[in-house]
Amino acid sequence: MENLHLHALQFCRDHEHPESCERFTRALLDSMEEGVLVLNTDYRIQMTNRSYVEISGKKEAEILGRFCYEVTHHSSIPCWKIPGSSHLCPTREAIRTGEPASAVHSHYDSEKRLHYIELKSYPLKDQDGKIRQIIETHSDITEKMTLEAHLLQAEKMESLGNMAGGIAHDLNNILTPILGNAELALQNLSAGDSHYESFREIHNAASKASELVSHILAFSRRQLLEMHPVDLNRVVVNLNRFLNRVIRENIQIKEYLADDIKPVNADKTQLEQIIMNLVVNAGDAMPEGGNVIIETSRITDLQATCSTCGEMMSGSFTTFQVTDEGTGIAPEILPQIFEPFFTTKGADTGTGLGLATVLGIIHQHNGHINVYTEIGRGTTFKLYLPEIASGELPDTKKRDDTGLINLDDHRGGSRNILVVDDDESVRQVIERILTRYGYQVRSAESAEKALEIFSGLQERPALVITDVIMPGMDGQELTSRIREMEPDVPVLFMSGYSSNVIHQNFIVKHDLQHIQKPVTMRELITKVENIIGVDQQ
Repeated sequence: MENLHLHALQFCRDHEHPESCERFTRALLDSMEEGVLVLNTDYRIQMTNRSYVEISGKKEAEILGRFCYEVTHHSSIPCWKIPGSSHLCPTREAIRTGEPASAVHSHYDSEKRLHYIELKSYPLKDQDGKIRQIIETHSDITEKMTLEAHLLQAEKMESLGNMAGGIAHDLNNILTPILGNAELALQNLSAGDSHYESFREIHNAASKASELVSHILAFSRRQLLEMHPVDLNRVVVNLNRFLNRVIRENIQIKEYLADDIKPVNADKTQLEQIIMNLVVNAGDAMPEGGNVIIETSRITDLQATCSTCGEMMSGSFTTFQVTDEGTGIAPEILPQIFEPFFTTKGADTGTGLGLATVLGIIHQHNGHINVYTEIGRGTTFKLYLPEIASGELPDTKKRDDTGLINLDDHRGGSRNILVVDDDESVRQVIERILTRYGYQVRSAESAEKALEIFSGLQERPALVITDVIMPGMDGQELTSRIREMEPDVPVLFMSGYSSNVIHQNFIVKHDLQHIQKPVTMRELITKVENIIGVDQQ
């Protein structure tokens, strides 16, 4: 800017006609994208350019001759003299120091939209070094500030996710023996036993803790997902009856499902959790009742920016949105709604993990979320999931891992199972549960020890159950080494979380089974039975 002014001064010195100098200066200022004001040392505006007129929304005649603080801040006194103001005026600083100064101010436009404006002030001095004028440039950096805010938020959430994932992993290792041993105790006690209620309370409390850890894992994107082509319309229809049972009678659910949507690659259970969270939140936003609208649609060749993460959304998407007619979300708290444990509800009505869980699940599905809200008019959460270009939906009846079994009718017989986990308490409770149902169990505290046991067995195990993350050799390498000796041996992976994508890809590629810690007795026996069958003795 200073160089431009010096060039203009030189041009004016080289030309005797003031008109030529003025035309040149005007052309120079109007060619700039930034808004420009030329001020005298009394802060009166002497000249402006086309960009500033457009930014201000005023006519040039309404700008020239007025004080800058009248035009920019709608104030009758200088902005730094307003009581309680900490306002930094770069023009004042430039006049005081004789050096360029800058600051970032926030302004609202005529439609009450917040803008961030970067002001830079340059003192213009005569040959004696006395300041005669100030050139003030105005640059709208709202988009830049928004992107920086998204980046900082993403970095903060990633750090929180890493910490939460590690904590959840340790908690799951702790909860597995609590749940398992409580279930074993309840199996051996009758309802009238003096210790029965105590163990039942232990089991219930551990189950609630397990649900909380599951939310943390979803937020931190550390869950191992079972991804399959999913028809989102079918998910909504199947959930409808249940949704009507969990919301109040004065809330009506309306569905508008598009006929042309394509399948998405997703974990159906996690999508159901997203829908549940959003619908429950929508109901809570309407204490007097109202409509919750669920819509699906298809968008092709989308080119837009995600409002919550700042990333570019490009391609074809299946969209899902939940709209309420409620109170809306205040602008000052909107940036916080996806943060873990942030909630506007009472202490006894939620954990504050609902939207954080939704965001984590959607990002783990390579999707996006946009939020549209207006105070008193309601809120819409619109979710974008990449569609599958081609392919049919899978046969969901191929394997049912959620079916209930009669545990008392199950007997493992003489079949051998090798259990590998570096956590002794987890290893012991898994061994107790399997032994309780008749399996012959060998256990190892490390992958190296497991290989030693495996190579010394006369008969291969019916199943190897191994933790994913272990010191030294991990579950993936152990599986590869075992498959070199016995290519067809079944393997069941256990994990408190899977932060390493290699493990997830490895499990999918080799069609391996997995089970999420904390492991319950029913889940474990069901999974084992699905893999190696029921012993008919």
